[in-house]
Amino acid sequence: MSICVPTNKRKMAPDTSNTIAVAMSGGVDSSAVAALLCEQRYNVVGLTLQLWNQRRLAGHEGMPESVQGRCCSIDDVYDARRVAESLGIPYYVVNQEDRKSVV
Repeated sequence: MSICVPTNKRKMAPDTSNTIAVAMSGGVDSSAVAALLCEQRYNVVGLTLQLWNQRRLAGHEGMPESVQGRCCSIDDVYDARRVAESLGIPYYVVNQEDRKSVV
């Protein structure tokens, strides 16, 4: 059962002034924040920034052979997506891999 009431099942139109984007890493902290905001009846949107392609870079010079167990892996993205789905909130991966400016 989801904590958030999906936007399409609400009786009133969503109040976009109460919409909060949560940067979701797939970890406990960001998942808990999303759940708490849902409980407080905010419209929550989950976002994950993809800053580099772990699979493409694995094994290249200076990069680990495997990215398993490291920060921001594809498994973390899947975890964040599962949390968003269980909360009943929209979730998006924002691909910034090809961005040329310095972050």
